[in-house]
Amino acid sequence: MARPLASSRESNFRPKSLFRDPTSARCQNLTNAHFVKRRRGRCRISRSDPAEMTLEERCNSIEECYEFMLSYASQGLPGDEENSSATELRQFLRRGIESLSGMHETCKAAIVEAGLEPSDKYGVFLSVLERDAQNSIAAMELVLAQPALSSQLIDNLNASIHLRALLTDLFLIDEILKPQRLMSDVGGKS
Repeated sequence: MARPLASSRESNFRPKSLFRDPTSARCQNLTNAHFVKRRRGRCRISRSDPAEMTLEERCNSIEECYEFMLSYASQGLPGDEENSSATELRQFLRRGIESLSGMHETCKAAIVEAGLEPSDKYGVFLSVLERDAQNSIAAMELVLAQPALSSQLIDNLNASIHLRALLTDLFLIDEILKPQRLMSDVGGKS
């Protein structure tokens, strides 16, 4: 039995914006190593080499992928043939997987750089983040392996507890790191 699409669900899970201020110093002072795309007033930053991506860039890529999946799921596409939206969705999924692949190390570096303590508590959380990232990658790769992508298939991926847990992990670490980013922004302006 088919489930209703995301737009008709009782509880829509929509990610809050992570690291997305187009007026921030990060968006204003970009080097040639960055590719910047502005859409809907948001600054999207990515590097050509996924291994060099910052936590902010990884989170932006993952959020962008999730937003596109929500949009795709709401279109009601049957998935009986590949279309331009499905091709674009596959690109978003691949970028999301690349971003998730190094998330543990990047998050660990951000925590160490911020000097957050107690380190054992952050270590346990990083284990949870890694598990959730690996589970999300497995689900995304399974979807990518399908010959055609229906809106219902993507709606089921959006509803995946693995993907939702991962997004919630990112919201949590974003809130923890936010005071450190604000302090470094204030310190850099003095």
